[in-house]
Parts: sequence; C-alpha cells; structure tokens
Amino acid sequence: MPPRRKTDRRLGVPRSFRLFGHRVRVRVVRGDKWPHPKDTVGMWDPDQKLIELWADQCDSALGQVFCHELVHAMLDEINEHTLSRNEKFVDNLASVLHQALTSFSNR
Repeated sequence: MPPRRKTDRRLGVPRSFRLFGHRVRVRVVRGDKWPHPKDTVGMWDPDQKLIELWADQCDSALGQVFCHELVHAMLDEINEHTLSRNEKFVDNLASVLHQALTSFSNR
C-alpha cells in the first residue's frame, strides 16, 4: 500500500499542520460535497480547528485561498479577532504570504 500523501498535490497544501500546539486539519472538498455557499471558496472553523477549501478552483487560487484561511487561523489563535474579521487585511496579508511561499528559490 503506498504511503498516504501529506499534502494536496497542488501547491503543497497540507492535510494538517500544527499551530500553537493545536493540530489544524485541512480538507479539500470536491464539487457537490461543498457544504458552504457557492460564493465561498474557503472556510476556517476555529472551534473544529479546520480549514476547508473548495477543490473546484485553479491551482494558484487554491494556494491563495489556503493562505487566506491560514491567516484567519493565525490571527484567531493569537486572539486578534478584530484583525481576523477584517477581510481586506486578511486578503492583503495572504497575498503577500502566498507570493513569498511560491517564489522560494534554492539559490
């Protein structure tokens, strides 16, 4: 039996990660199984320590949405709930984070 992948193939989105001692699960949800409104492509649930990502989007969008939900998770975990509710701030920080993570070089 092959080993279970630890990341989604697309842009290294992890199945889970640790944040302040908590295990945060990441679930990539396909098509008709998406439980959220159609205009929502990602969701952070602080009670379940769960990030859900809608699978039916292009690879770069999936990575961007993961970073967006990760920023929500980080801000909530450090009790910066006001900043976490500021979607413009979260989106800007996520964009910078995504750009940095996807431009790493081995030089």
